[in-house]
Amino acid sequence: MDEKDMLFAFIKNQLTEMTKTIVANYSDNQSNRKNNPFLCFDDKPLNSIMGLGRSFDSQLGSRLQKIIFYAARLKYGDKSVPNYIYLDGRSKKAVVAYIPTEHILSDELKSNARPFNQYLLNVNPQRFDSMVLKCRVFNYHKNSNCSPRIDVFNIGNHIELGRGLQKIPIDLLIILEENGQIKTFAFEIKAGGNLDTKNSQANYNEVRRLNKLFSFGTNKPNGFFATCYNNNGAGLPNGSIYQMLNDSQKMLGSDFWNFVLPDSISYEDFIELYKQAFLQSNLEKEIQALV
Repeated sequence: MDEKDMLFAFIKNQLTEMTKTIVANYSDNQSNRKNNPFLCFDDKPLNSIMGLGRSFDSQLGSRLQKIIFYAARLKYGDKSVPNYIYLDGRSKKAVVAYIPTEHILSDELKSNARPFNQYLLNVNPQRFDSMVLKCRVFNYHKNSNCSPRIDVFNIGNHIELGRGLQKIPIDLLIILEENGQIKTFAFEIKAGGNLDTKNSQANYNEVRRLNKLFSFGTNKPNGFFATCYNNNGAGLPNGSIYQMLNDSQKMLGSDFWNFVLPDSISYEDFIELYKQAFLQSNLEKEIQALV
């Protein structure tokens, strides 16, 4: 399969799984809504639609995150989009561990494995290998012949993390080696970007933290704020974070997708692939049957 076929198959798989999850959770979600005395709708379909809307939005955000990860893997390779990264100050190396893309959809993975998650590990270097193998990202069935790959980037000086969190989640991290130089791109990602102003400071702080954590990359900046789409259509979405960040730290909508998509797939191609996968997943038909 070429990259378009691979991405289409992955998107369809994610949307089909999302459909099954929404349908499976429907009865429990509706029962929980009955316990809310502030939902006074007499119209059952209307109440169902509102509940399904929340479930759909929640699921879609999670699926888009996985699609972003998979697309970035197709473009930059497994090593450059790792599941774990550990910064070894003594040897000036970035040690990365990852499930090879060929295995991330394998039935050999346990149901609670997290093959699309990324973390910066803050551990004793002697414990890195053993901690990686115990983490949920690499939680295989015992009979699996797949094991995590471990690789290394040579880096310069970097920030010492000190004590604190052992595992720092990252929405998306891309680490590249080009012409002997290391480049790092760490993202805080939101769906549409229409943010409540009260969240702006927290999101801004996260971008600043990512920029600092991965400042060993020779490109500047190293931390970015990205959105999957722009719900203003054009210009900046609502939220003061867009004024707080430099233009170079923002990737909105198509700009972000063009950064993570393989060169052979344009943003327009991607949206068409998504639409076709959406239709073939029968998501709309399955939801209509619940209302």
